[in-house]
Amino acid sequence: MKRFGKTLTASLIAGSLLAGPAIAQTVIVEEAPQTLPAPVEAAPSGSVVITTEQVPEIRRVFVESAPEPVAVDFDVVTGAVVPDTVTVQPLPQPVVELVPQYEGYNYVALQDGRYAIVEPASSEVVYVLAN
Repeated sequence: MKRFGKTLTASLIAGSLLAGPAIAQTVIVEEAPQTLPAPVEAAPSGSVVITTEQVPEIRRVFVESAPEPVAVDFDVVTGAVVPDTVTVQPLPQPVVELVPQYEGYNYVALQDGRYAIVEPASSEVVYVLAN
């Protein structure tokens, strides 16, 4: 038992000596400033993900397409079903080239500056690009 105590004491002293300089060190990590993209509603698990790099390009295509903004009377969020009374447009080809999984999808321009990508079979909103 006496030997165990000496070994433990020696180990603690050695550990303190080794840890001493490490404790005194300070590491400062600076991250480069990041430009935040337009707010994007998160995609549900298992769905298509639009990257932050794609957002500005998709927005540019939508703006250049100049669709007529639509006033809607429902909450436009991922998973909402677009009523038949709302006119949707085919997704512009440049957007499909950026996100090929959206081939055949539609979209709607909203009066508040947002754009909603709509799955054609179910008319379900699958993505909302915020303004």
